[in-house]
Order: sequence, then C-alpha cells, then structure tokens
Amino acid sequence: MTDNKIVDIKITQAFIDQREERAKIYNARGRSEEQLRLDIECEVFEWWMISQGSWDDDDRWEIDGVCPIYGNVDVKFVKKWYNLSCQKLIYLLRQRDITEHFMFCEWVKRPERLLEDGDVVAVNVLGALPYWDLVNALRTSKYNGYYVDVKRLLQE
Repeated sequence: MTDNKIVDIKITQAFIDQREERAKIYNARGRSEEQLRLDIECEVFEWWMISQGSWDDDDRWEIDGVCPIYGNVDVKFVKKWYNLSCQKLIYLLRQRDITEHFMFCEWVKRPERLLEDGDVVAVNVLGALPYWDLVNALRTSKYNGYYVDVKRLLQE
C-alpha cells in the first residue's frame, strides 16, 4: 500500500521534551548519547500524527499509534531496506497479536545535528504493509540478521 507523500513537520519544544524523556529510559545498546537521541528522532512522524489528532496515542511498546485506516501501527524509518538484527526480530515476533500494519518513512530533509525547536523536517511516507506481509517478506541478510526490501514490496 504505497502512500509516497512528503510531509513537512515543524519541530516544537514538546517533541524535544519527549525525545529527552525517552533518552532517559531507552536502552542505548552501545550507542552514544547523541546517536541514541538521533535514533529517537525517528519518532517524529508518529508524534506529529498524534499531536495533530490524526492518530490516537497508545501506551504499548508494540505500537506507535492507532490509525483510523491501518489500525495499530508501528512506524519504521528506512534508508534502502528495513534491516533487523536478531534481537529486533524477536521484538517483531512479539508484536504479532497487536501490530496490524507497519508504516514506512524516510528522511527527505533534516539538519545534520540533533533537532531543535523551530526546525522543519521533511518526511516521505512510503506506505504501509500489513504485519504478516512484512514477516513473509523477511530474508536472511548476508551481513547480520534479516532484511526486507520494503520499497520494492510497497510498489507491488
């Protein structure tokens, strides 16, 4: 299900505060504090959808929001492919009875630093895949873990 829609999102202090709070509780897994915060900034699309009232928020870790079209959604930012380590595959499997769709996005424009209040970023919404379509498309990576060519899959 391809959406391919570029959205401009204005960063507010509310998002910066959310990023900082989550940085205190998320596991860095060997990342620097700056890299952890940069990774948390991938939550900008779900934050924006919830803050503008398009999605409902949810407290469960398995989903990022409740969308009126796709149901329980987990948002993933990708570059070329969606890559999963072995640990992330375990998390993905634990989502099976809760997550209905994965929404894939990519950065179009963002500063080469941590986001600040007043920045405007551009996000390309690539589209959504049902949970089992994503799981069925998993392939073993020759490097580490698994991957899905979501851009190709969304075009089919």
